[in-house]
Amino acid sequence: FFAGGQESVRGYSYQSLAPHDPTGNIIGGRYLMTGTLELQWLFRHPYALALFTDAGGASNSPAVSLHRSAGGGLVYRAPFGSIEADLSHPFDSGLEPVRLDLDVRVGL
Repeated sequence: FFAGGQESVRGYSYQSLAPHDPTGNIIGGRYLMTGTLELQWLFRHPYALALFTDAGGASNSPAVSLHRSAGGGLVYRAPFGSIEADLSHPFDSGLEPVRLDLDVRVGL
């Protein structure tokens, strides 16, 4: 398993939160834990503002270390689904302070 990116822990690169082999290559883990809390406010149909916090990670041990991020975004609720632009901040040191994620969802 891998974590990180728009669908799990925003603020981190796609599939960047997982164990590495001895040479530093990311190999994935046996256990995955992710969670999101998001609040959307429909301020002018079809636009909404979003506030969120994410946590998650992947590990070879059941005691998964959680990486956390928080941020906000703008959501356009289209007839076919939604388009979302998020700015997120990862809480681990040494990473870029803000990350932009764009997401298009089809369906409900």
